[in-house]
Order: sequence, then structure tokens, then C-alpha cells
Amino acid sequence: MANPLWTYNVSLQGATPNNKANLRFILQYDDDSSPMDLAAALTAAGQIKLALIALTSAFVSKETLTWLMSADNQVPTNGADCTDEAVIMVHLNEPTDLPKLHALRVPAPINPIWMPDGETLNIENLLVRAFVNQVAQHAFVSDAEQINTSAGTNGIDSGHKRSRAKSFRKR
Repeated sequence: MANPLWTYNVSLQGATPNNKANLRFILQYDDDSSPMDLAAALTAAGQIKLALIALTSAFVSKETLTWLMSADNQVPTNGADCTDEAVIMVHLNEPTDLPKLHALRVPAPINPIWMPDGETLNIENLLVRAFVNQVAQHAFVSDAEQINTSAGTNGIDSGHKRSRAKSFRKR
């Protein structure tokens, strides 16, 4: 089998609100020489869904088909910790009297994006600005709104470091 390119994720809902199950299927190529295109992935996901529905009394509450850009399962060698995050506060839509802000998160941020205190984001950093530009150009955030890159510094109001609590609970 060639490297997988598509995953099909299905969420099933049982009789009560907390009675849920999530399933993940990595879709295979038909052969090693021709990667699966979107149409073939949709067909494969649809066939899995129909077969699953025939076996379960739960209903499908959500399903996603995702193209994998990388699935090499390699661990970063630089000790990256995704519980540490850079939080970039960005302006949304047109400016008003009161700014409307949204937090963009960057897990395991690199050191060069910080001011000398190590806690404040350097909003002039070209890598930070490029990330905000790409999100503004290609994605909606917070209730389907867009980043207003004409407000603040390239749409950025401020930024800071945050560390989410680590959980060592066994699953």
C-alpha cells in the first residue's frame, strides 16, 4: 500500500448527549501508481458509511473527509511542546469604536517570534505577519468572520505566550 492521503472521520450519536463514538478510517489507494482523487475518496467514504449504518443503531452526527499532507508519524527532535502556545490577538472585520478581537493559536511556537522578555509576541516579526496574512486570505475565524489586516499591525493587536495544563492521565 502506498502512503495514505485521505482520512474519513465519522462521529456517531447514541441515545443521550454524552453517548458518542468517533471512528477514523485511513483510505487506501486502489494501486500504488495512482493516488486516490477526491471523487474516489468520496466514493470510498460513502461506501464505508453505508456499510456502517447497516450495522449500528446510532446515527451519524458528523463526518469529515480530510486530505493528509503529511502522515509520517515523526516526532520533532527539538523538544516541541504543543501545550505551549503563542496567542495572536487579531482584529476582525471593519474597525468600530470597540475593537473586536479573535485569538489565533500557534502550538509549540519557535523562539524567534518573541520579544526579549520571552513572553510577549513580536508583532513585527515577518513569520507572524505571514501567518496572519495567510489565515486572513484563506480562512474564516470566529463565527465566519475575517481578519481585518488594515487594523493594528497587519491585523494584529497583540500577542502573548500561554501554556495549557498538561494531563498525565492514562487513557
